[in-house]
Amino acid sequence: LQHAGLLRSVRGAHGGYQLARSTALINAAEIIDAVEGPVALTECAGGPAALAQVLGRRIRVLRVGRGWSQEVLAEIAGVHRNYIGQVERGAVNISVVQLAKIARALEVGVGELVGDGAVAGGREQG
Repeated sequence: LQHAGLLRSVRGAHGGYQLARSTALINAAEIIDAVEGPVALTECAGGPAALAQVLGRRIRVLRVGRGWSQEVLAEIAGVHRNYIGQVERGAVNISVVQLAKIARALEVGVGELVGDGAVAGGREQG
């Protein structure tokens, strides 16, 4: 969290860790990215199920970063709210049409959701 610029260490009698910025300037997507690392999706060592989980995680990060609930994303995308939960858990094999609806709702391209880096176990290789 320190490396991501979310925390800073303070020395002295009252030392420890403190937020580096106001809570109003830190969103959940930054925290998830700092803890779990960047995700990308092209080829995954874990097979199709792992690909679905990586895609779901990326959608969740973008949704949470906007401060949206699953219900809000579902309404904007025109899909059922339970479907968003299934996609985020990697429990369904999402169709290209549904992926495009979710990408449009999140105001990103499908390419941003699926990424372009090689992935092993859901983490970007670099």
